[in-house]
Amino acid sequence: MAVSANAQVSTAFNTGLSTDYVGWNNTNAFPLEIRHNGNQQIHTYTNNSMRMKVMGDLLGLGGQIGIGNNLGAIFIPVDRLHLHQTNSDSADFNAIRFTNNFTGAGLNGTQMGIVNLGQFIFNQFETQPFSFFSPDSRNAGAMTNWLHIANGLTGYAGYSSDGYVGLNEDSAKFHLDIKTPFKNFTGSAYGGELFLSCRPSDVPNSRMGMLNVAGSNGVFVPSLFGNLDVTQTGSALSTLAVIHQNQDSVSNIAPVQRFMVGKDWEYNTNAVDAISEIENRNAFSWQNVGSVKMLMNAMGRLEIGSAVSLSGTISNRLVITSSTADPGNGSAATPGGSSGVRLKNLTASTPDITNPGEGVLAVDSLGNIIYVEADFGGDLGNYCSDPQNPLTGNYEIPLDNNNFLFSDLAGTGQVLMGDVTCSTSPDSRVYVRNNSNSSGLQKGMLVESIDPNGIGGDFYGDLYGIRATGASYAAWFDGDVYINGVGTGSSGVFYTSDQQFKTHIDTIANATNIIQQLSPKTFFFDTVSTPQIKFGSERQYGFIAQEVELILPELVSEHTFPAQYDSLGNQTSTAINYKGLNYNAFIAILMKGMQDQQATLDDKDSIISNLNDRLTTLENCLSGILPLLCQLSNASVQENDETTQKQLINELKVILEDNQNIVLEQNAPNPFAEQTVINYFIPEAVQQAQIVFYNLSGKMIQTVNLTEKGNGKLTVYGNDLSSGTYTYSLIADGKLIATKKMVKK
Repeated sequence: MAVSANAQVSTAFNTGLSTDYVGWNNTNAFPLEIRHNGNQQIHTYTNNSMRMKVMGDLLGLGGQIGIGNNLGAIFIPVDRLHLHQTNSDSADFNAIRFTNNFTGAGLNGTQMGIVNLGQFIFNQFETQPFSFFSPDSRNAGAMTNWLHIANGLTGYAGYSSDGYVGLNEDSAKFHLDIKTPFKNFTGSAYGGELFLSCRPSDVPNSRMGMLNVAGSNGVFVPSLFGNLDVTQTGSALSTLAVIHQNQDSVSNIAPVQRFMVGKDWEYNTNAVDAISEIENRNAFSWQNVGSVKMLMNAMGRLEIGSAVSLSGTISNRLVITSSTADPGNGSAATPGGSSGVRLKNLTASTPDITNPGEGVLAVDSLGNIIYVEADFGGDLGNYCSDPQNPLTGNYEIPLDNNNFLFSDLAGTGQVLMGDVTCSTSPDSRVYVRNNSNSSGLQKGMLVESIDPNGIGGDFYGDLYGIRATGASYAAWFDGDVYINGVGTGSSGVFYTSDQQFKTHIDTIANATNIIQQLSPKTFFFDTVSTPQIKFGSERQYGFIAQEVELILPELVSEHTFPAQYDSLGNQTSTAINYKGLNYNAFIAILMKGMQDQQATLDDKDSIISNLNDRLTTLENCLSGILPLLCQLSNASVQENDETTQKQLINELKVILEDNQNIVLEQNAPNPFAEQTVINYFIPEAVQQAQIVFYNLSGKMIQTVNLTEKGNGKLTVYGNDLSSGTYTYSLIADGKLIATKKMVKK
């Protein structure tokens, strides 16, 4: 393509001809001008689509520029710059974008425009905020950042978020943060600063909003206000808090609306629950402009009056002041005029309870409301000789940590309840009598304590703490009973033992073995370390629970002696966990052991009787042949020489001494299934002998004392033995003689 050096605008296929140039002068280097002196539009096309249209001065329009994807001949731009999108695709965005070397080209910078449905959108693709500046007329036209929109700022309580909008605030901490510009006002012309205002379109001169009502510079008194037009008669300002019906329950104690004050809080660093209570300043005031009508201090004390002093001290929980300058609805003489308190329509039941008379409520010299006793019985009952005034509804007396006394220090006054009359005269301070016509089990008194350390009733008497009399039972305890002291009875104690209440009934096995493992002790209780437990000081006989637990764990139970407190609620001793024994169960075990022992004795008596019979027979037999044997033996010895005679006599002595040896034989049969027999020999010289049985782990399981001397036989029954190897040892006069093994199949 040949292009002239002086050419300003040409076609893409310029061959150097003058017709290939665009403009009024294609040879001289004048500024480029694209003009149409015929006052017609100038169109710009690409790909046969009109992309830009510049209007002439027809139809009163001139200089308007239209830009779009395909404007067409009928499109008329109506503004100096008019962007128009003709596609129907909802994803098309008809916008203008601003970029520079810092933002970069492409999808960067700032974009604004509309989408297909007409929504206008601002897109800030940079991390910088949107800022809108305009001159401040109050500060010599200085440019002020009136609207500032930013993301990623640190807001309330230190949380980072997006979408912060600042009005005259370029460092917003809230999603809408408003700051009024500084202006140095002086004198009465300073009228505060208006932050936010809302008003209806159909009611003139009526607004609500927030403003600073301070009367001088450098002071901030934020206020929420409402202002009504003179034509309006409603409330100037109201607050409304509404909940869902499902939230209106007695278990939800949070108030629906609350007014709160506090101290030590930074709105941008701490959560609301970090606020501390004020202690010294007044908390709330209700005012008629500058005159305080009601004031509450930090401790919740309230004063009501016509002109309450903000610097005064509220001496009571409720203080009501009045003066002749506060006539109420007319004058001081008018009902309700200067009266401090009027109680109206206060009822505890339906119908209303009538006041008990004049002077029940009065004012003392200090201005306190006090109760003055009436001069007759009043409506809550009456004297016995006068007509009675029964209650017509439930009556409650909140004690509020105070005492309600029936005092009669030196007399015999009584409190009677239930089926009683004025003539009833029991010998007790408090008397409760059930109605005779009541059905079911009627309780004369029910005392309940729901505190974990509470006591349902605490009774003390120099003679009896509690004395009870009953036709069926004098006392009924539905639960465990603990006696901290000695329990005494005159007719014994009966335990429930009826067969109908028992299951899995069986005979006690190995009672003798259990008894032999138990270790009875004598001891004294430790009354020094545990004075709160009323142990006896005498010598005691019994068992150690921890030892019994290894043998009979079902007879041991866990207990807790509760912590003790004095009358002021101070703990005087901690709770003690300890073990107890069911001594009653030992009776059955001891009785079964005695029965087993008696059966063993009966077997031995039978064996001894049989041996005596056999011995008598043997003696009768020997009595006839013994002289002959002695003569024969002496003659046999005498036939030998002297040396031989001494040897024979010595041998005889050895044989006789061998007969004094202790013998423990192997049990037979071995192994055995049901029973086996152990033969033994105990000389007369042995004072005490016993056979002791052990299991394979070496634990003693049974001991049998051998009281008879000479040859003996012990029958072992293995019904309660599990299969395995056992050992048995013969001990004579404290010495181990022999040990054998036996095997149970």
